[in-house]
Amino acid sequence: MSILIRRVAGVVMMAIAPMAYVAGVSPGTSFAQPPDCGPGNWWNPGANACQPLGPPPPPDCGPGNWWNPGANACQPLGAPPPQDCGPGNWWDPGANVCRPVVPPPPS
Repeated sequence: MSILIRRVAGVVMMAIAPMAYVAGVSPGTSFAQPPDCGPGNWWNPGANACQPLGPPPPPDCGPGNWWNPGANACQPLGAPPPQDCGPGNWWDPGANVCRPVVPPPPS
């Protein structure tokens, strides 16, 4: 009877040994809280890094101005008044320069 018990115990130990090894050596599944990224950030588990919540609010440009994110600068609300280019010239608002008035070509 004792030989049977030894054999059963040996089989049980051989079955449990790999499970004990895996439990002791491999890292466990993490259910821990994500790291604290601070205000304005969130934890991105895919990138394994803290990410900002979104673009920051635009700065206060003051009255009569607006924030242009493309130019990354404050700009006036409306188009500036045209410059006095003098006689024979006109103001080109697209190029922001004075241009000469070109007479029509001769026919």
